[in-house]
Amino acid sequence: FIDFEIVFIDNCSKDNTKDIISHYDSRLKYYRTPKFMTLGEARTFGLVYCTSEFLAFLDTDDIWEPTLLEESLSILENRLNKVDMTYSNIDFIDEQSKYNKTLFKKKMPSGRIFRELIKGYFITIASVVVKRECVKEVGDRFNAEYQLIADLELFTDISYRYNISYIDKVLASVRKHENSLTNNKFVRFPLETQIYINHLKNRIDNFESIYSKELDYLKITLTYQFALSYWMNGNNKKAKMKLKKILFSRKKYIIVYVFMTFSYEFFAKTMNFFKLGNY
Repeated sequence: FIDFEIVFIDNCSKDNTKDIISHYDSRLKYYRTPKFMTLGEARTFGLVYCTSEFLAFLDTDDIWEPTLLEESLSILENRLNKVDMTYSNIDFIDEQSKYNKTLFKKKMPSGRIFRELIKGYFITIASVVVKRECVKEVGDRFNAEYQLIADLELFTDISYRYNISYIDKVLASVRKHENSLTNNKFVRFPLETQIYINHLKNRIDNFESIYSKELDYLKITLTYQFALSYWMNGNNKKAKMKLKKILFSRKKYIIVYVFMTFSYEFFAKTMNFFKLGNY
């Protein structure tokens, strides 16, 4: 697939990025932000320069499979499908591009998946291709209010109005850096998610009653994430107290609770060594 443009956003990098990319494809358009921006702000800045009917997003550390655009657009351009956005499975790779694990072990949902995303967000932005008109319809921006979940808000909002199709293939690889998620950032995930849910309560009539089961499930997940954040910051006692409230709601929490006797670093290395999935 060759009919595409690349809008490259340089978020005030201090290296010679502009010189490096000047030797690449002529379809690449380079723009530099006037100041350093959050990731969401930088993506919104880039949207201004996108002229295509479809949008896809790729951070510089991540990798697309050669067929990602072709396979996604074959679905999006077929009017019979009535699909407005696609996403796929992904692999995680390390700093040396070595395979770590695959995100999904089962086929993920398609269609109007707003309910599923409220229960727990699972879309990776590197795998997404979406119609430009859908992004415009929900605000044409990545919300600068958030440091970490701007894409969660955008794609969940889109899922409320439009059909989304899951492609059951690995079409992107996302690089995991050893210290990419700091303790302070980790605690922001549940905090920002709570803020977004409160926004939805104000925007959607009877939101809490219609999605009560999904919100109950999400509440348990957020409690777990807060417990992990305490653990990451070395407060094992507070982490265990938090997790104890939901201990028997999911089997994996019992395993995590036992490990909380030790450091979070030991736990994370153990899970990674045995490739035991997302904890």
